[in-house]
Amino acid sequence: MEEILKEVPRYEMPNPRNYTNLELEEKAKRIKNLEKEFPNVPPYWVDMLYDYLSKKDDKELKKMINEDRHGEEAKNPRKPEPVEIGITIEKGEDRKDREDQDVEKHELLNYSREVALNANID
Repeated sequence: MEEILKEVPRYEMPNPRNYTNLELEEKAKRIKNLEKEFPNVPPYWVDMLYDYLSKKDDKELKKMINEDRHGEEAKNPRKPEPVEIGITIEKGEDRKDREDQDVEKHELLNYSREVALNANID
């Protein structure tokens, strides 16, 4: 029986990046911490980024952070100039007149809809 069990192949985890056992343990620990820290990021992305960034040295990482996507040194974003905002203060009587005009427009619009719906077109 023991001879048969020795011949049965055992499952081995895929290791395309050829991590050592120690590196695999470190990866699992860091990914677990990252998943707790960033719960909205899919686990596959965390794993993929870890694989991509783990083999980079500090100098390369700093260069990646400080450059934009075109390989140029990142510049400080241009600060927008302040925009002036004008505020109009209306007097009570003017606003009341305008509200009355709006009510009249709505009444006229409703009346024209009723006429159009009730019209007999031959």
